[in-house]
Amino acid sequence: MDKLIAWMNGVYLPLEEVKIGYQDLGLLRGYAVFDFLRTNQRVPVFLEDYLQRFQESASALRLDMPLSEQAMRNVVRKLVELQPQAEMGLRFLLTGGYSEDAYTVQEPNLIISPVLIKPVPKTLPDAVKIITYPYERQLPQVKSIHYTMGILLQQEVKAANAFDVLYYSEQSVSEFPRSNVFIVNQQGILQTPANAVLKGVTRKHVIQAAANLLPVQEKNISLDELYSAAEIFITSTTKKIIPVTLVNDRVIGAGKPGLVASQLFDRLSAAEENYVQQFQW
Repeated sequence: MDKLIAWMNGVYLPLEEVKIGYQDLGLLRGYAVFDFLRTNQRVPVFLEDYLQRFQESASALRLDMPLSEQAMRNVVRKLVELQPQAEMGLRFLLTGGYSEDAYTVQEPNLIISPVLIKPVPKTLPDAVKIITYPYERQLPQVKSIHYTMGILLQQEVKAANAFDVLYYSEQSVSEFPRSNVFIVNQQGILQTPANAVLKGVTRKHVIQAAANLLPVQEKNISLDELYSAAEIFITSTTKKIIPVTLVNDRVIGAGKPGLVASQLFDRLSAAEENYVQQFQW
């Protein structure tokens, strides 16, 4: 297989040669932000949205972005052209830099690296089971590298034969470690948590795809509302939309993927194909 090529601090190099020193605040303190997109026919899908969110995460942690948006686009363009595959992921990582006192932010390290991913579903995936857990991320609006709880709970997820864990608080369910959640309530309204969540790019485009299909609300959603939903589904960059039919062993709706999830999957796929066909660097 041809080598995967990454970019780090102005240099293109084989992925296996990318290295971060031990004094980097990303390693020492978990002080770093990232983002992740995927390519379709060598087009970075919804690139503008991911670049904007990456910049917003960096600004929230007061990290200076070394490149302008246009310079980022130029690097992404070359990286996509250099990869051996037309469909893959790209990860952006911006760290707090090398800090002698292990606390003071320095000149950030910026890495853009390719990621091999499984083929993206062409049709609505099979339904999954999820579990819930009481937890709220620190700075949830920031796509930071702090995934301690999600990784820690993998044993519970596996023990329950579940797909993932949904966080919740006294106010509302919020998000999965790497995905957003939607429900369709018994009145036929599409709802997604408004607060304490990272507002995903796929989440944004699902909301847009729902236009003229059903009403949409961004609001707090209680556990009781989750359990009584007619449909629940997950949204993510690599899976698009995944139906949920079991929550903590409680059957949701009719116990099978719902019509809204199927319709939105098709609309989201069409929006992506339209983006790919019209994309210009």
